[in-house]
Amino acid sequence: MASLLIVDDRKTNLDVLKHLLSKQNKHTILTAASANGALKIMECQPVDVVITDLIMESADAGILLLSKIKRRYPATEVIVITGLDDDRLAEQAKKEGAYEFLLISYDLPKLPFTVENALKKRLLEKKYIAECLDPIVGKSKAIQELKSRILKYAPRDCTILISGETGVGKQLFAETIHKLSKRSDGPFQEVYCPALPNELIEYELFGILPNCVPQVKERTGMFEYAQGGTIFLDQIESASLSAQSKILKAIEEKRIKRIGDNQWKNIDVRIIAATNEDLEPLCEKKLFRQDLYHRLKGVTLSIPPLRERKDDIELLANHFLRIHNRNEATHVKSMSKQAIVFLVQQDWRGNVRDLRNEMWPAVINCDGDELTVKDFTALNSKPSNGGSALEKEIGAHTETLHEWNALIIEIVLTKHNGSIIKTCTELDINRGVLYGLIKKYDIDLKRIRAKK
Repeated sequence: MASLLIVDDRKTNLDVLKHLLSKQNKHTILTAASANGALKIMECQPVDVVITDLIMESADAGILLLSKIKRRYPATEVIVITGLDDDRLAEQAKKEGAYEFLLISYDLPKLPFTVENALKKRLLEKKYIAECLDPIVGKSKAIQELKSRILKYAPRDCTILISGETGVGKQLFAETIHKLSKRSDGPFQEVYCPALPNELIEYELFGILPNCVPQVKERTGMFEYAQGGTIFLDQIESASLSAQSKILKAIEEKRIKRIGDNQWKNIDVRIIAATNEDLEPLCEKKLFRQDLYHRLKGVTLSIPPLRERKDDIELLANHFLRIHNRNEATHVKSMSKQAIVFLVQQDWRGNVRDLRNEMWPAVINCDGDELTVKDFTALNSKPSNGGSALEKEIGAHTETLHEWNALIIEIVLTKHNGSIIKTCTELDINRGVLYGLIKKYDIDLKRIRAKK
């Protein structure tokens, strides 16, 4: 059952509209005699469709109410109904987000059908929202609050900063925001800043004209590729100060300039940035621009580590169990209670990504239809205490091929103090492949170089 709210400062009109709607529709119908009264009702309970008069306590009361509703509750549909046949007002109402603009003298009989159509649209949107939020798995209070904030900020075109440790799912949150935004039909461009050397990041972000830099071809920047959509700047703290300056200009002035170009290009791009570090200390050390930080932090989503939301572990483990079953054609149906307790007791230094990676070998190891503690061979083999630093480092990784590859790459990078060229030489791979592997395994290149 849906909830409708009729707003009019004349009781006779309220009674007529309520009777008309209750006659053909079985919905909860609320009434308010003023715009302020309507907003107070909406603060206390959800409303699917608002039907409001245009002129109430002031000539523009209906338009102002419409504007406030769409700003605070963007998913709520608003139908404006009035006795004024004014194309200018109808156009203004549509611009503010009205679902429909109806004239009492002509359109009153079709109001119930208009309301039903608005509710169908609302139902489809609810289904789409549920599908978009579904990959963000968790029942903890923290996750529920984050989902609520995503629904609040995604439809607005504001810049968002997502913070959290490695492996908590910052990219997933960014993609969800994009899908729930007005830009969902546009591109989603991800830029993994640590994979781009300082001398290349500006070329990648903003583009470059031909013959500007030796051996660097003309290219279109990611901001241009993201036109009409969203650009996701992952680990933005790794961007050079020069690039940060241009990112700030892109946010504030909505324009960019290719390297070597004198002409500015207007852009229509939403920026979502992510960091796994506290940016304030970096600002104090002059390693991150303070003005950019203040511009980004207006809307911040802080994703807590998995160890702080133990309630989510069972749900996540079952989620990954289903995914691995599908991908590996296995048929593991469930986990034992002991296995769940065992997983909850782990510290999950790699957060959600770590849990996902541990579930894969466990599903492969399982001979029955229920995962038990013994199936988590990698977790069981971790040393509880003692051992050399190297043994502890190796023991912290599972024995799958991919995870050993990640460990080898990190060891070689550390050996060469984070030098890409020397690491590529020793591993006999090219730079593009190495950067791809660094991104895939989420290796903290900045931390490795800081040990020099």
